[in-house]
Order: sequence, then structure tokens, then C-alpha cells
Amino acid sequence: MKIHELKCPNCQALLSLQEDKVRSQIVYCPYCGNKMVFDDEVKRYEYTHNINIKKETHVFDETKISQSLAEKAKYEAEAEKSKTDVHIFKFLAIFFAMWFIWFGCMLANDEGYFDGIIPSFLSSFDKHATIAVPFSSSELKNSTSNYTYYVNELNNAGFTNIKTHENPDIVWGFTKEGTIDTISINGHTSFKIGNKFRPDADIIVSYHVKSK
Repeated sequence: MKIHELKCPNCQALLSLQEDKVRSQIVYCPYCGNKMVFDDEVKRYEYTHNINIKKETHVFDETKISQSLAEKAKYEAEAEKSKTDVHIFKFLAIFFAMWFIWFGCMLANDEGYFDGIIPSFLSSFDKHATIAVPFSSSELKNSTSNYTYYVNELNNAGFTNIKTHENPDIVWGFTKEGTIDTISINGHTSFKIGNKFRPDADIIVSYHVKSK
């Protein structure tokens, strides 16, 4: 069988073709996939895109696209997770801040730091609130002074509407009659020294007496 030798016009590879393949008129280069067309044993060819290379390139492009999509999905997932982490961190920060504020308020209240805040706040809006209380309510808790001492202090400060009230709670013990119990100013029993009220503020001085 006659063998034909020729060079591929695309890759310059030397090809050895049997006569029956040449007669088929269409031959593909086994090295680069170039298509060659023959007619009447006269070598004629037309150049087309490399079939094998195009196929491989097509596969490579799909792989690259898939990788890009996977990286994009991973980035979006990480971004979403980061947003969630930020929200959780903000929530925890606000929660602990509020907890510490609440805890601090409880400690301060136990120490009497908030005594008189409410009456002081209300009285600050009254243009006639010009008289300062000469003592704080916390001083009364362990005081053994007679109630008349505090009545005189309030009178000397300029308060004019002072009432007294007997609290018959002494049954036995060492509490003396007349010992101060509580003082309320406009219904508030908690106040600080220096809190200001109107001169005619409603003041009730309660003191201990023997139970009848």
C-alpha cells in the first residue's frame, strides 16, 4: 500500500499517511488536530481551529469559572459570618454595659448615694426652691438624737410647714422616747444634704414613743 508523507501546515509535524486515508479527502493531524482536505491526490488543506486545544481550553475555562464562583461564595459566606459576629459582639457589649450600670446602681442605692435625687430633681424646677436641707436622710438611720433637734434645724433653715408624728413602736429595749425615726419632705423620706425645697414644703418629723 502506498504511503504518502507530508508536513502539517499548522505544526510542521512530518506525517506518514496511507493511500486509503488520503483518498478519504479529510485527514486530521494527530499532533495538533489540524484538519486537512485532499482532492485527487493533490494536497489541499484548510486551516481550522485546533479541535483538541479548543476542547482543552474550554475545559480549563469552566474549571477557572467554577473556582472563581467557589471563591466568591466562600468570600460572601465569610462576610456574612463577620456581620453576624459583629452583631453578636454589639449585643453582648450593650448587655454587659447595662448589667454593670444596673449593678452599680444597686450598690450605690445600698450606700444611700441616691437619697433625695427624686425630690431634688422635682424641686429644681420650682423657682421658689431656695431652702437647702441641712442634713441627709441617711443621718437618721442610726441617730440617737431627739426629734426636737431636727425640728429646730429645719426651722432655722427657714422651713415653715413642719409637723410632728408619734410612732408608738417602743415595746422594750434601749430606744429612748423622742428618738428621731424618719423625716419626710413632700412625701419623700430619702434626700441629701443641700437638696432644695420650697419654704412651705410639707415636712413630717416622726419619732419613737412607747406603745400604749
